[in-house]
Amino acid sequence: MKRLVAGLSMICAIIGFEGCSDNNASKNALVGEWKLTSWSADVSMDLNNDGVENVNLLKETTCANNELLKFESNGIVASENTFNPTVMISELDGEEEVSYEVEVECAEGVIGFATDYVYNTANGNVQIGENTAATIGENTLTIVYENAIEIYNTNLSEVVATKDLTKVYTKQ
Repeated sequence: MKRLVAGLSMICAIIGFEGCSDNNASKNALVGEWKLTSWSADVSMDLNNDGVENVNLLKETTCANNELLKFESNGIVASENTFNPTVMISELDGEEEVSYEVEVECAEGVIGFATDYVYNTANGNVQIGENTAATIGENTLTIVYENAIEIYNTNLSEVVATKDLTKVYTKQ
């Protein structure tokens, strides 16, 4: 009888622990794939010459965007193909309102990474590796890299300002 009770207790404990781990995984809204849907330095541009300016570089360039972040339930995030073009932005002289010239060179090759992440479900903040902070919203993940984009003068000889780079991902 003692063995039967001990055996049933063990089975109940295992089922209880498995139930808890499944609940924790389902509460982690990050787990899954996130596609890069916006890459913005808050500079209006019309690189594709369609007459419509946009701040989202992805809507203005033909550079391949295959960036996908994969968040695993074990606390690892990876990307096998990051979007990494070379972007040169310069202020145009003589304008009353600040305007910019933007040049983009599409990157060749593949850049990937894998690192750990910590997701704070209470405030929606995500720490990716040591240096990258992100915020999760409803179906979006936003990363802001402060002062990551340099703005040059007209002849590209001097940095005159910086802009934040904002990357937005949408859950697939």
